[in-house]
Amino acid sequence: MHVTQRIAFGPRSAADADADLELCVAQLADTGPRVGIRSLADGPIKVAPWPAALTFSLETRVEKARRIRQRRESVDRDASLNTAQKRDKKRKIDQEESIWRYDQIGLAHQAIYGDDPVRQRFMQFWWNHFTIGQSNGTRFYTGHLYWDVIGSGMTGSFADLAYRVTKHPAMLTYLDNIYSVEENSPKAQKARRNDRKIQIGLNDNLARELMELHTTSPAAGYSEADIREAAKILSGWGVIFNKPVKGDGNWNGTPDYENIYVPNNAEPGDRTVLGERFSSGKGALRKLVTFLSERPETRTFICRKLCLHFVSDTPSADDLRYVEQAWQATNGDLPAVHRAVIERAFVAQTPKMQWPLTWLFTVLRTSGADLIGGWDDLYKERQVSAGDARARQLYREIGQDFWSRRQPNGFSLHAADWISTEHFDRRLRLAFMIGSKIKNRRSVGEMMDHLAVDAATRHLVETARDDTDAFILLTCSPAFMGL
Repeated sequence: MHVTQRIAFGPRSAADADADLELCVAQLADTGPRVGIRSLADGPIKVAPWPAALTFSLETRVEKARRIRQRRESVDRDASLNTAQKRDKKRKIDQEESIWRYDQIGLAHQAIYGDDPVRQRFMQFWWNHFTIGQSNGTRFYTGHLYWDVIGSGMTGSFADLAYRVTKHPAMLTYLDNIYSVEENSPKAQKARRNDRKIQIGLNDNLARELMELHTTSPAAGYSEADIREAAKILSGWGVIFNKPVKGDGNWNGTPDYENIYVPNNAEPGDRTVLGERFSSGKGALRKLVTFLSERPETRTFICRKLCLHFVSDTPSADDLRYVEQAWQATNGDLPAVHRAVIERAFVAQTPKMQWPLTWLFTVLRTSGADLIGGWDDLYKERQVSAGDARARQLYREIGQDFWSRRQPNGFSLHAADWISTEHFDRRLRLAFMIGSKIKNRRSVGEMMDHLAVDAATRHLVETARDDTDAFILLTCSPAFMGL
């Protein structure tokens, strides 16, 4: 298995195939422009900088989420429209407001045509680690989390990244922290005085996942009481972002959507988590996340996940120790930790099965097949079988859609969870489509040379009846998939 398949999306050229460790490490700090393609309908593709008009700020994303909700609710209330008319109006509204569709295209374009595939692979790892599924408008915000929060966080510490992700609108919404109100907070007391029949209560979803999945893991031995105390620290963070601003407590509606804290939803008083005391108020969350991030259980838990994803399906004690030592020596400095992971990937000899989506991007990048449409093609009518596909269709087809409704533990890092007749059939279908429909791609022989495949894989490909068969045999071979 070529090292760029472990840590990137395979070699796009002979130069990529010869990339040494330092060139791969250098990609982690890449701050060059994002790229993409305009359209597949205008002939040969031209890779260009990603348009500034399609690079959306968090403020724009929140406003879009609010506007689409208002417009769709207005259609629902319109008694003059029949069911078909309402459906057509909503479809038009979705096309005008659903900016997250461009995020889906951008993810594929950068992986296939960009010059930082190593960086993108690590960003996708963290995007999965801090899982956010589709819920109540989160799909509008997750693109900002990916490109802006995780992208910029790649050069800092894990604690810094974890804190910024935790208080992001996407995470606060997905894990329902926007509905969390302490029972003795000013808001709850006012509701009781006014006998308002509204739901008031502490929601511990985010606190639980912060400890179980994002930082320490259950190895820290925390209790339900610790989770509840952490939830109290989190209470007050966030509002219902896709509703119009009305003001709530001491929050004045200033659109700094990464730092919205509503004191009226929180109860004053100290908290204790895993034996550590925290004062109440906005600053407590930063201290809590740092405390959890710097615990040894967090280091062991996340370093193992990194090795599982990039190095081996069965990482050795040496692999784990090497990455953990880099974390411990730098207090979780991500550039140092990522470098250690890459260094272990360069010497790895055991298999490392690719995620389905990683496999798809690798097929497209190494083959040069133009399959995913450009940003100008987003709403044009076309057929996938004609070699011009929407990114979202392919994500669903391959069975790994980051914008889907999914559980907080993210996509599995274990090969056994992706080895099944269904998942193999998905790859076969896509390999056949690409191999038979896309003509402007590299030859199978050139792909094998770039990938430096072993003799067994070359022999397998030589049994092919035609070029399409050869393409399928290569891209679905054990060596290509990492089995």
